[in-house]
Amino acid sequence: MFILDFVEHLLIDAKEILQPGKDFSKKVLYAHKRIYKALLEKSPKKAREEMVRHVQEVERDLIAIQEEKKSELNLQQLSKKERYSLSYIF
Repeated sequence: MFILDFVEHLLIDAKEILQPGKDFSKKVLYAHKRIYKALLEKSPKKAREEMVRHVQEVERDLIAIQEEKKSELNLQQLSKKERYSLSYIF
């Protein structure tokens, strides 16, 4: 139970910080449906494969969102520096 709690809180924290959009939520919902379908089919192998696929997708998507947020922050900081340096000149 400790590991599940840790993972759940980690995901909650990541989502609060990164604030993924609707596309991310749609992908997650679709993945959960695939996992659920495999469970209904009583196919542990397929359920395991879908779960691994889901975790990999979430990891990839959260990393992409994180990189996008970093880029946005860098652009904002650069623009502030440019405004400061131009106001200093004039």
